[in-house]
Amino acid sequence: MGRLAYTTTEERIKREFEIFGALDYVRLVRDPKTEKSRGYAFVTFMRERDANYAIQKADGRKVDRKRILVDREMGRTSERWFPRRLGGGKGGESRRSDADYIVKEVQRELRREQQDLEDLKIREDMKASDQIKSEQAHHSGAKHNAAHPSAAEDDANEEREPGEL
Repeated sequence: MGRLAYTTTEERIKREFEIFGALDYVRLVRDPKTEKSRGYAFVTFMRERDANYAIQKADGRKVDRKRILVDREMGRTSERWFPRRLGGGKGGESRRSDADYIVKEVQRELRREQQDLEDLKIREDMKASDQIKSEQAHHSGAKHNAAHPSAAEDDANEEREPGEL
């Protein structure tokens, strides 16, 4: 847990967290030189479900007039975890208010719609371009055939008697 008041003691932490279940140990992190609290602590529960319940219910709770942050210690237990200061940890949308979350969702949706419109315009432009090329090829082929009759037509014309159609 973090964001503890510097005056918070291990005894106070024990009292706050033993209501969630049986504790294994509590360790308040202190500066080795001055023995003053660094503002965070580790609490280990005997049962996993008690730890889950404490994380759910104690996060944001006021202890010694400060709102505390309660989360799992992941630095030594998970290979894929990285700290909050680098965008990991709890962070993310769980800390945002509902209004912030809605704004972000609307912005994402608008970006998706804009991208879809751009993709549609590109497809329509490509289709129109292909159609123009097709028409040009068709017209140039018709002109070519008119200027140069096929060999079969030449043979048919030669076999006719004069005056025949």
